[in-house]
Amino acid sequence: MTSSSEAFWRSALPDGETVLWHGQPDSGLVPQRFKGLNALVVVLVAGLWLAAPWILEEPSDFWKLFLATALVAAGFRMDQAVRNGRVYVVTDKKAWRLHRFLKSESLPIDPFLKFSATKRGVRFDSNPFFVFDHITDPDAAMTALKQAQEAQR
Repeated sequence: MTSSSEAFWRSALPDGETVLWHGQPDSGLVPQRFKGLNALVVVLVAGLWLAAPWILEEPSDFWKLFLATALVAAGFRMDQAVRNGRVYVVTDKKAWRLHRFLKSESLPIDPFLKFSATKRGVRFDSNPFFVFDHITDPDAAMTALKQAQEAQR
């Protein structure tokens, strides 16, 4: 994590909260859990382009295929940009999902907060839209969450 990125998320946290853990999602073009789907999409698009001379009947069909390919590429790039701007932070009071360009969110940590580890992240059962997704070490985030929850008791 770069120093400018760390300065961003540290300045976004309120004073008086102690950071127990922080992490970022995978920064590759496609997250690790979607590598298989990515390969399938690339093969399908490449197959369409290879078959284009036989399946495209009019010049406008070429532009439709070009636009569809550009939209798929833009979707992959947009997802990567969103993940690169996101930071997950666990403090002694809240779980934070901070973002440079989108709205940052927090979830208060109390004794009743339920969360569970997934293969590549942490899911919060009380709020299904608040997740720490695509992280490399979900066990470290779980340990910090349990530590914060114990401190609240």
